[in-house]
Amino acid sequence: MKKLIIFMLIAFLIMFPFEVLSKEVDQDRLTYFKAKTQMLKNNKQISNASKNVFSAEAQYKNVLESYDRLNNYIMIWGNDIDDYQEMELLMQRDYSPVVAKYNWIIAQKNEVLTKSKLIIDLRNRFRDVLSAQNDYKHKQLELDVEKKSYTGALKRFEKGLISVNEKDEAEYAYLQAQYELDASKRNLENTKRKLNELIANPINYTLYDVINLENLIADDFEPVEYFIAKALENRIEIFSINRDIELKNLQASIMRIHNVHEIYRLAKRDYSEIMADLDILKIRLQEEKQKITQEIKSAYNDIKKVEKEIDSFRKQIDIEKRKLKYMEKRYELGSVSLTEYEKAKNNLIVLEDQLDLILYDYNTKLMKFEYAYDIGPAY
Repeated sequence: MKKLIIFMLIAFLIMFPFEVLSKEVDQDRLTYFKAKTQMLKNNKQISNASKNVFSAEAQYKNVLESYDRLNNYIMIWGNDIDDYQEMELLMQRDYSPVVAKYNWIIAQKNEVLTKSKLIIDLRNRFRDVLSAQNDYKHKQLELDVEKKSYTGALKRFEKGLISVNEKDEAEYAYLQAQYELDASKRNLENTKRKLNELIANPINYTLYDVINLENLIADDFEPVEYFIAKALENRIEIFSINRDIELKNLQASIMRIHNVHEIYRLAKRDYSEIMADLDILKIRLQEEKQKITQEIKSAYNDIKKVEKEIDSFRKQIDIEKRKLKYMEKRYELGSVSLTEYEKAKNNLIVLEDQLDLILYDYNTKLMKFEYAYDIGPAY
């Protein structure tokens, strides 16, 4: 009976870890979309941006609550205060709520902007993992070829068919492939750590299966003028300058009540500064519009250029596939070595993986472009 119990315990201990590990690998398979969800949930920058929105909203509500009190004070004591004091009270009553509301809106836009910047950072780090995974796979294929080549060279050397130098060259190529595989593995681990850091995973988390790419985003683009108009309407830089212009105009309009800007020395100085600031802001607005217009044009042309590169790369892969079929026939006839044939197959795999990364980069550019004609960030 004891032997049976011991046997069952041993069997359980042997089987249980493998069961857990298989579940972990299946459950923890990382995709870009899972990483994005995890980052948006855990990132401290996003948490801080959300807190700023909450704080700005609370401040706006507090300012609104003081509106009636200030209004009643002005109505009751309006005849007992001078025009300058009334202007100061009007600034608190009419100007402060607008400032607080704009601060709340800006906080909301900054929260969106923070998320967008982090998503771009995530895609870049995720791309590094994709690239490192591909490189590791390619290095494994190279090592397999060099191992077979060295094994064959060793047998031929033992039979006296090749020189010691030829055998040493094959051995060096094999050892070099091993070294490059080890270096590629370390690079893959480092890229995963950087990704883990961003999405708040344990820093040494490595239970990643092959990371799959999302499908290519296919958009029929409107003319570039459409996106320029959207960007000039939506970008946070334009919104911020227009906000400052509106606030300056509101200040000036309050100061013109009872001609305070002409009667009181301090008000006259402040009014003059406001007018000068308005001139500067209007110039900045035009400069920013020109800058964004050029940015959108450049981004638009960049995306169109990549679309052509994708078509060209696909044609190149088709050519390489035809070459490989021709080489396969030559290999079957014995006019091409196994090493040459396997290197050609591996080269095609490298090209196909490069195309996957090009498509991933294209999707990233589309995402960045979408942000660029919305509130930002810049492309």
